[in-house]
Amino acid sequence: MSIRATITTDANGDITVQMHGGLEYDYSVPLKEDLLELAEQNPHSRITLDMQGVDFVGSSGIGNFVDTLRHLNRDKTQVNLQNVKEEFVKVFKLYTFDISTYINDQFETDETRHLQLIHGGSSRRTFEN
Repeated sequence: MSIRATITTDANGDITVQMHGGLEYDYSVPLKEDLLELAEQNPHSRITLDMQGVDFVGSSGIGNFVDTLRHLNRDKTQVNLQNVKEEFVKVFKLYTFDISTYINDQFETDETRHLQLIHGGSSRRTFEN
């Protein structure tokens, strides 16, 4: 099971990365490299990682993913999450990672939030690991 992503940019230059598949260790390292490059190439853009299509998060893969989010947001909040499934919120908690600071929409339950995002702009690129 691999992780795939489609990247779109809206009229304001903000980027949405729609993730699909499983976030396992083998795929989390290339994903980290791609996200770091994306953030470096777009330093003034807000990047949203849409996790609606993520159907599996491995415990070793989530560690790299958490490190990536912390690294990308160390100076300012540039990367946010949306559509994080409740079972993944529980995995994030195992890493003492406060996911609520990275989710930019309204709570629907005590543990997760959901955002209906209107996608606009043109597709920039896709990648598959």
